[in-house]
Amino acid sequence: MQHKDILIVDDQPYMLQIFINELTDKNYTIISAEDIEKAETYLDTFKIDLIILDLYINGFNGLDFLGTIKQRYPRLPVLLLTAYDNFMNDQRAMHADGYLVKNFKNIDLICQKVEEMLH
Repeated sequence: MQHKDILIVDDQPYMLQIFINELTDKNYTIISAEDIEKAETYLDTFKIDLIILDLYINGFNGLDFLGTIKQRYPRLPVLLLTAYDNFMNDQRAMHADGYLVKNFKNIDLICQKVEEMLH
């Protein structure tokens, strides 16, 4: 199996830790960013295979960052996570390669979706 690097952009430390634990156990390298600026730096520094992007990050709308990602890296898959469903009316959401509700009960589903997107 080819090695894969996942960038997780989420400002909730406990969610980041859950993702790190779950996905590291599946032999992925996890790079985490708590804000957009750090995420942009990591995109320029590492070869990222998938981004897991929270919809709201420290007051910023993740859909704006999604547009930036897709403009710079059109083939880079992005999984959008949100606790809200009101973003679906936003045209920018169509650029995501998938989306799921972010909560503790969905962690297995999120990991399964990551596996599907990377293979």
